[in-house]
Amino acid sequence: MYRKALDIKLEILPKTHNELAELYDMIARSLKRQGKISEATKMYKQLLASLLQIHGEDHVAVAVVYNGIAELLETQNRLDDAIQMLDKCIEICLRLKEVGDVDTSIVVGILRR
Repeated sequence: MYRKALDIKLEILPKTHNELAELYDMIARSLKRQGKISEATKMYKQLLASLLQIHGEDHVAVAVVYNGIAELLETQNRLDDAIQMLDKCIEICLRLKEVGDVDTSIVVGILRR
């Protein structure tokens, strides 16, 4: 159902529309729950690309997706790649904390996932 909605939205919305990011997220989480890790990883990467276009690198949503990708890579025993994604997540969180865009509880919540 989400994929059908995504196909329709892709035809009518610009690629930087927030609704597309929301659909990518829903599909990625659904695939992850179903154990379709490879497909979920691809969808998370599409979500990341979309969020980077919408918000740029320094946004909490981007950090959350890096963390989600890290979790998927860990399940595939791709630990070096997972660490790289976690490093990106942490770097963003620290930059956001530094400029006061994110409070400590949000950063801690992201890293606990």
